[in-house]
Amino acid sequence: MFPIASCPLPENAIIYKHHKSSHQDVDTYTDCYLVNFDRPITLAEYVFAFYTKPVFRLERFILKYLADRLSSDHKAKQLSEGTIDEFSARTVADRTPEQLLMRDLKGRTRS
Repeated sequence: MFPIASCPLPENAIIYKHHKSSHQDVDTYTDCYLVNFDRPITLAEYVFAFYTKPVFRLERFILKYLADRLSSDHKAKQLSEGTIDEFSARTVADRTPEQLLMRDLKGRTRS
């Protein structure tokens, strides 16, 4: 297991525009975490691994019934490759070759 550590939000992060310091009149919360791997990880690898972990599979199962939002590991793969922009209860808000910003369907949260 690789250690996860909190770190300052980089100014080049696409979520930076939602950071509290850039919106003093809006009550926002933004955090950032860092994980060092023993080899380079592509964005596609990370996104696929992130959305196919057991906790997200459980979330996908629940959302299938509560919000009529069907998703699968295959759709997680498509999201990771950039061929779809909607996954589970999220849509792509922004994407670069190194970053993916997802937003919930109501636009209240981003990750």
